[in-house]
Amino acid sequence: MNNPSVFYDYQCFMSPYGGNPLYFSELARGGNYKAILPHSFNTCNVYYREITGNWIYPTNLGKYANYAQYFGYGYFNKKMCTEILKKQEFDVFHPTYYDPYFLPFLKEKPFVVMVPDMTHEIFPYMFGNAETITTNKALLMDGAAKIITLTESTKRDIINLGGIDGSKIIVIPLATSLNPSATRSCDLPEDYILFVGNREIYKNFGIFARVVSLLMKNNKNLYLVCAGGGAFSQSEINLFSFLGILQKIRYHQICGDLAEVYKRARIFVFPSLYEGFGVPTIEAMSCGCPVCCSNTSAFLEVGGNAAYYFNPYDAEDMKVSIEYLIKHPDYCSFLKEQGFKQAAKFSWDKTRERTSEVYRGVCL
Repeated sequence: MNNPSVFYDYQCFMSPYGGNPLYFSELARGGNYKAILPHSFNTCNVYYREITGNWIYPTNLGKYANYAQYFGYGYFNKKMCTEILKKQEFDVFHPTYYDPYFLPFLKEKPFVVMVPDMTHEIFPYMFGNAETITTNKALLMDGAAKIITLTESTKRDIINLGGIDGSKIIVIPLATSLNPSATRSCDLPEDYILFVGNREIYKNFGIFARVVSLLMKNNKNLYLVCAGGGAFSQSEINLFSFLGILQKIRYHQICGDLAEVYKRARIFVFPSLYEGFGVPTIEAMSCGCPVCCSNTSAFLEVGGNAAYYFNPYDAEDMKVSIEYLIKHPDYCSFLKEQGFKQAAKFSWDKTRERTSEVYRGVCL
């Protein structure tokens, strides 16, 4: 089959940002396949809004409006997708998360599942819903025609932790959607270290904040900017106050200016304990921002020789590594040049083309 039609459901589009919504939105931009997506009612997802004009609406919204009104938008979206599944007017189904609601309605249609990481299996104590997620994920990995993942590192995790045959798993990397040449005015400190995204659980932000507080003692002009991930919680504010750095930390809400935030940062630090890919790594590199990141999971694979690495479980090693880049601007310039080369290895065109090969393969 040359150009199969692929139905994506609503699941990952109920939150404003995130790697999964970005991934599926980029797939929906098109390739050697026809993307079919439901008109997800009242979604707050920024990527969805950007590409709505490229999506196909295969159902009438009117008869589902009462579901949204009385049962909530998640229920509405699932009900609508179920009706689309029943019609069978697609070649491949690609769920956007792990809810197995669709299994009774697929009949003979194949489905492909994307597994970005195994965080719930590795850190179950960090998630209140870990048991549900791991159970559902295992069910879908077992039933899928193919599993797409993002790095060889995660493929090994899926094999070791999920007991999946490696021949069933296809590695297709992500890319960055940022435009490094874009310029936007930003109210930012003159000199800052940058942290991007969610700060909870395995992201290791608490240890990182403590490390940065020590570096600030020797550099009165140094700030920490946290972009995205939601405003600071009260517990985070309490931590900053305890560390004596409350006035040296800024939260920056991303408003289409993330490329500028990267470009103006002295260093981008990614201290996470685990990532299945870590898009901010190549986002920073594409914008000419030196990267200092963990040496675990997918980081070495994605960062290559264009990042400076530390052990995220060792606060002293983290501190020494960040401090080294602060004190060695020449090495930061080297990382910047290497980063441009590394980021250029990843593109959404390649991702879409390789994904289309998976779709065509499962239709044979």
